[in-house]
Order: sequence, then C-alpha cells, then structure tokens
Amino acid sequence: GKDAEAKAKAKRLRKMAESQDFIKLAQQNSEDPPSKAKGGDLGFIQRGQQVEELEKVAFSTPVGKISEVFHSPFGYH
Repeated sequence: GKDAEAKAKAKRLRKMAESQDFIKLAQQNSEDPPSKAKGGDLGFIQRGQQVEELEKVAFSTPVGKISEVFHSPFGYH
C-alpha cells in the first residue's frame, strides 16, 4: 500500500544521502513544501516545538550524521 511505498522511498533516499548531496535530494524529493524549499533544513529547533517522534531522533542523532528512517504522524522522515 501507500504506507509501504512511502517507507521504501524514504529508505532509498536515506541510502542515497550517504553518497549524494542531501540538500539536492531534499529539494527534489521532499513532500513538505517549507522544508523542501530549504533543502530539508528545519532551522533551529528546541524541545517542545516538534512532534515527539522527530524530537527524539533530532536530539539523539550525532551532528553531521543522518538518522535511520522513522515515522511520525506526518509520514516517513
């Protein structure tokens, strides 16, 4: 179904991001218009501003690294 397709797409893009330009990939593939325009950049975030799932990953992933694919109420990231 659509959920499985979205997850598979996110996993493919995550793998591609290991060797390609993350900003370019986000600009070409993101389904979130505000962050798509910024190449996936969410800007400076503080705890309590984002959904719990995103915050958990954002604050536990080392700087400069790409997290594994995860799901939130907004889809796969």
